[in-house]
Amino acid sequence: MVEGDEITEEHLKKYSKGGGTRTVMEKDFLSGYLEKGISLPEIKKTVEKEAIGKVLAMTHGNIARAAGILGIGQSNLYKKIKRYGI
Repeated sequence: MVEGDEITEEHLKKYSKGGGTRTVMEKDFLSGYLEKGISLPEIKKTVEKEAIGKVLAMTHGNIARAAGILGIGQSNLYKKIKRYGI
């Protein structure tokens, strides 16, 4: 497992029903944020918080599994949970 400071788009890949891969981020994902004038750091925080919350729900709160899916270490995940109040 690799410790990292942020979740990247690569961490958020999932399989679609068609057998190919697609990311959680949709094609027009950023337009809503950009139209509202939200900064890149704020967009990254929002996406990271949502991704962590969804993966924790998906793993029923299993930190080890969630960290593995997100591609980050458990201690880093704990820090992010605390930082975002998840």
